[in-house]
Amino acid sequence: MSRLSVFTNAIESIRSPIVRILAAVGVRPNHLTVLGALIAVGAGYLAGQGELLPAGLVFLAGSLMDGLDGALARHTDSVSRTGAFLDSVLDRVGEAALLIGLSFHFAREEDVLAVVATTAALALSMLVSYARARAESLGLNRGGFIPAPRPVRVAILAIGLVIAQPLIAVVAVAALSAVSALQRIIAGMGGSEGSD
Repeated sequence: MSRLSVFTNAIESIRSPIVRILAAVGVRPNHLTVLGALIAVGAGYLAGQGELLPAGLVFLAGSLMDGLDGALARHTDSVSRTGAFLDSVLDRVGEAALLIGLSFHFAREEDVLAVVATTAALALSMLVSYARARAESLGLNRGGFIPAPRPVRVAILAIGLVIAQPLIAVVAVAALSAVSALQRIIAGMGGSEGSD
């Protein structure tokens, strides 16, 4: 058994009982989706106040909801396109809230370059998601390895906050998002023969 399989099985062994309890008490997947977004917005507020460690822990907690809502939907046989749409939209809201909060924090510190880096990270992370969604809607999605999917960006930002190195985290997210966006754009353009 590979290390990845061991890790996946370990995560599932933790998640499964939680999902069963949530289903038993009547929690719906969309409840978790909305709650996760609200928690992420709270993390953004904390980041804006300069409370970096609490912001990182709260943001991580909110992001864990993202791993539970889909599992709960599958467990309760309630997977839907509406739920998937809500999940995608609120994922972007949560990520944007944190980056806006960090931008406010850097502005209070009068760190112009950090504000620019955070703005770039926000724009580029949104571009990654947009490029994927647009390519899929046009049937141009080529898949492949993407270096900065949302879970990676979340992990980088959360760790950067926890260790009080938010600027390093923001720069890393911006750089990886730029590579990811470029990769997705090139992949989409490669599948555009005959289209206008």
